[in-house]
Parts: sequence; C-alpha cells; structure tokens
Amino acid sequence: MLRLVGGEPLLGLPCGIFYPGWREVDGVIQQYFPYKTMSSLTSLVCIPVVSYLAHLVFTQHLLRLSWDVLRVFRGKDQAEGWGGT
Repeated sequence: MLRLVGGEPLLGLPCGIFYPGWREVDGVIQQYFPYKTMSSLTSLVCIPVVSYLAHLVFTQHLLRLSWDVLRVFRGKDQAEGWGGT
C-alpha cells in the first residue's frame, strides 16, 4: 500500500502521499524520497511482528481457536483428525 500511494509514473498512478523531497517536473510529480525501499523495509518489519502477535494471541488463549482459520495453532491431536486420511 505504501508503494502504491507513492505513485507510479509508468502505470499512470498519481501520488496519494507526497514524501519528503518531491518535485513537480513538467506537470509530473516525482518522488525523490526512496519510498520503494521504505515500503520494503516496512514489510520486512511488519510481517514478523504480526506473526509474533498472532502467535502470542493464540498461545496465550486471548482468542478462541475457532478464529484460527488456517488451523496453525491447533494441537497435534486436533490437527491429525482434520483433513487427514
């Protein structure tokens, strides 16, 4: 999302967020801030953080296992009985 709202001139997507250092050149807004790198680094941080929070929420029983739609945090005895042969 951060990369898309930064705009993409090759696809004709306008800027939704003007990052620091932007300029308008010949009627086209150009971003000089490395927003693509920033969005990659943000993803690199957010994926492990959200995974850890999901692990914490289900292992500490803050949410019921019925909310575990991918059945990641089921016990081994429950996992064997689901979808197996």
